[in-house]
Amino acid sequence: MQILLGYEIINYLIYSAIGIFVLWILNKLIFKKLSLAFKLAINLTPFTFLFFLIIANNYQNLLEVNNYQAYLFLGFVTITYLMLIYVVLLILLEPINKLINSTKRLAKGYKDAGEKIEGSKEFDIIDTNINLIEKQYKKSSKTRLEMEEEYFKFIPKQFFKYLGKKDVLEMKLGANVQKTVSILFCDMRDSFSRSETISLYENFELINEYLGLIGQVVTRNNGFIDKYLGDGVLAVFARSRDAIKASSQIAAKLNKKTVKKYNLKKFNFGIGIHTGKVVIGIVGGENRMSPTVISDSVNLASRVETLNKEFETKILFTKQTLNNLPNNFSFSYRYIGTFKVKGNLEKLPLFENLDYYSKESKDKIMKYSDIFESAIRAYEKGQNKKASKIFNAIVKENPKDEAAKKYLKISERKQKK
Repeated sequence: MQILLGYEIINYLIYSAIGIFVLWILNKLIFKKLSLAFKLAINLTPFTFLFFLIIANNYQNLLEVNNYQAYLFLGFVTITYLMLIYVVLLILLEPINKLINSTKRLAKGYKDAGEKIEGSKEFDIIDTNINLIEKQYKKSSKTRLEMEEEYFKFIPKQFFKYLGKKDVLEMKLGANVQKTVSILFCDMRDSFSRSETISLYENFELINEYLGLIGQVVTRNNGFIDKYLGDGVLAVFARSRDAIKASSQIAAKLNKKTVKKYNLKKFNFGIGIHTGKVVIGIVGGENRMSPTVISDSVNLASRVETLNKEFETKILFTKQTLNNLPNNFSFSYRYIGTFKVKGNLEKLPLFENLDYYSKESKDKIMKYSDIFESAIRAYEKGQNKKASKIFNAIVKENPKDEAAKKYLKISERKQKK
């Protein structure tokens, strides 16, 4: 009886293994286009039939009292039957694992779902729908990227970084942060006289050409444009050295830029830089919001810029900007004087950036920078005679030094009073 029981168990396992293998082949090659319900019926019927057939064959043995071998065999068959059903379901429902992995990939932001899902008519439909979702997702992602690129033309990326936001949808009215930054203000001169010599369209075209050039330099030096104020530009830099480098490059490019097609000699401009604390945030109303930089530092940079007109310089910056430069940052500059600026209680020491000059002009200015500074110190102490004497000597050696010429006129005028 024991030998017979063992023989039956081995036979049952062999037939089950053969059945599983055959069904696996059939599911892979023939049944994969059938509906899942029909496939389940086909796959489960043989094992269910075999199970009940074994019970029927052993029915008489089960009725015998104390026939523990029959019950043992029946228990084994039942457990094996359940395991076979489990294996069959694993084979049939394997695409569900692929479906889970695909939805996980899509949820994590991947643009593709991964493996192809197939195994039955229903899974083919699911795979088709997921492919459509992929296409829609890629299309919406592309649209979103394009929209973000358009947003960044109006709202600089640095605003999002400063405010700790990822995209424009997170920007809320009143969101703000305080930072120490360098403000660069650049303004084009002669707008009124220019408008009398060229048409409105040409004037508009010229301004865009000028603003585009500045924008490229600002971006290249890690800054961003906060505002376009007519033909003026307000740019923000996290580091003072980037603002100084940008100012040199802007001035050098504008000096070389020819505007002959507008019958103009060249761009006339001025740049002012100041470093200080600002509030960067979102202002406006619920229906119209705008990112902006708010601080007295902004006004100060603008007023520093206007002093270029007085001394016929191109780039002036404050001592606060100079103090924020790293020790290893090298550039050419000179002290230009201390001035009372509107809106500021204390006088501001100002400096001229000389790096935009040609090498020959810069070398001449730097050659006399020490005595130029001593002349300014004398002028600020009211020693106009001494100051004018030094300025006169500088102008004789370098007639193109406009700041020295301007100081010479002022000191001479004060002597006559």
